[in-house]
Amino acid sequence: GERVGLYNLTEELERAIKGDSNRPLMSQAASIGYTIISGFFDFILVLIAAVYLAADPKLYRRGVAKLFPIGQHERIFDAMDSTGAALRLWFWGQLVTMVIVGMMSLFAYWWIGLPSPFALALIAGATNFIPYVGPFLGAVPAVIFALTMDVETIFLTIGAILVIQQIEGNVLTPYIQRRAVLMP
Repeated sequence: GERVGLYNLTEELERAIKGDSNRPLMSQAASIGYTIISGFFDFILVLIAAVYLAADPKLYRRGVAKLFPIGQHERIFDAMDSTGAALRLWFWGQLVTMVIVGMMSLFAYWWIGLPSPFALALIAGATNFIPYVGPFLGAVPAVIFALTMDVETIFLTIGAILVIQQIEGNVLTPYIQRRAVLMP
């Protein structure tokens, strides 16, 4: 710890968790800004890497295989092929789930009487691809539209979203992915 400038790691960690009230507000803002900028550039880096990988995947397959002994190259290629096939099937399963969620949302939003049910359902289905936060992001526009109406519409919209997401998370996705990827 002393070599890298951390003399008392426990104390430093405790101070970081509790928050250092001695730090000026601008320093805290700069730290948050640095985190946001760092996250943005990490996203850009991943995007650029994805473009390169998509442009010539065989080059990178060979490069990864060269990290292993020559006798293992065939096993490495087989593992990559199996992984690629499983990811393709998983992706198709996700698309099926997205379409079903979009259709259930369309029916629910139409039945509730929300304006632009097709657009709201399209947003709900598309954002369903994003793990964990996607359903919340997809629900925001529908709830905002419901807020412009009466209280009953708000509760019906939130209830419909909760029911759809429970069906998706506990019935649709496990069933479709089990069939697509052959994994329970």
